[in-house]
Amino acid sequence: MIFKKIIPLSLLGRSIIIIFVPIIVLVIITSIIFYQTSWNIISKRLTQSVVADINVLVKLIDKNLEFEARQIAKEDFKMKIKIEDNANMSANSYKEQRGILSNRLKQSLIDLSIPFVYDLSNIDEGVEIILQINEKKFLLINVDKDRLYSETAFVFFVMDDICFNSSFIFFLFFYE
Repeated sequence: MIFKKIIPLSLLGRSIIIIFVPIIVLVIITSIIFYQTSWNIISKRLTQSVVADINVLVKLIDKNLEFEARQIAKEDFKMKIKIEDNANMSANSYKEQRGILSNRLKQSLIDLSIPFVYDLSNIDEGVEIILQINEKKFLLINVDKDRLYSETAFVFFVMDDICFNSSFIFFLFFYE
């Protein structure tokens, strides 16, 4: 019976297990739910903000204000844009990406009602988005990572890990 060897013999050790095991399980479940929900909300709002900015750029380009669009993109939106007559929008050149950020970006870009492809494979270099403005014009956008990605949720996750580890050390200290 390995189980009997694991359970502490003292009343204090058993009472600590009775108290801390449910707390640790509750903290883990709560952390997962909070982290997932938080990341989902944050990524939704960030992608909606970026797509709203892209919509402004598209409207400026449609009104033949390309210089102003480039200037606003660079100075205010943290985006690098190029307007080209020919761009590769084939589905084969960009593989399907998964994850919360990819889903939220796709949902927000669909609202523009413009053909698009995007690439999240190298997020540190920025997110690449290609939009087909009309039959001959393509808008190539490189969005800065900070516009779509928030690291604040990871701070919570690290703090939660520290709390979990300290309770585990406390448990080991009273284990007899």
